[in-house]
Parts: sequence; C-alpha cells; structure tokens
Amino acid sequence: MKTYTIQEVINEMGKRLSLIRKNRGLNQKELAYQIGVNINTIYRLENGKNISVDNLVKVLYHFDLEEKFIESIPNYKNLQALPKNFTKF
Repeated sequence: MKTYTIQEVINEMGKRLSLIRKNRGLNQKELAYQIGVNINTIYRLENGKNISVDNLVKVLYHFDLEEKFIESIPNYKNLQALPKNFTKF
C-alpha cells in the first residue's frame, strides 16, 4: 500500500475537484459565488494550498461528494481492523 504525504493528498484533491468543476462547466469565479466563498479559496484548493475544512466541505456538498467522502473514512467501530501504520498520517 502506497503511503501519501499530506501535500500529495491535498494536491490530488485539488486536481480532482478542478476537473469536476470544469466538467460541470463552471469557472472558479462561478463556483466561488455559488458556494459563498472568495475566488482565492477555489484557487488555493485547486493548487494544493491550505483552505479551511468548512470551505472544503462546501465544495464537497456543492458537487454532491460529501457522502462518498464520509463513506471513505472507516467507521469508528472498525478502527481495530485498520493497519497499525494507519495513524502515521
């Protein structure tokens, strides 16, 4: 199993969300307006810079991705089944 750095995860999320935005026919300004954030927030997200968790969740909700994100995180009841190196993150 590959181990990703925090920056690699942030970069990949930004790239994928940028592709989704473009696929939906939105530019950064339009997306920012629709979710109520500054355009710089969208730019920062898509370019691997830090943004607030609140703003990330706004983007996930806008693209109907919040459920997939939540489902990708192991349920607390299953934490004992995780590999020991899971907490290295």
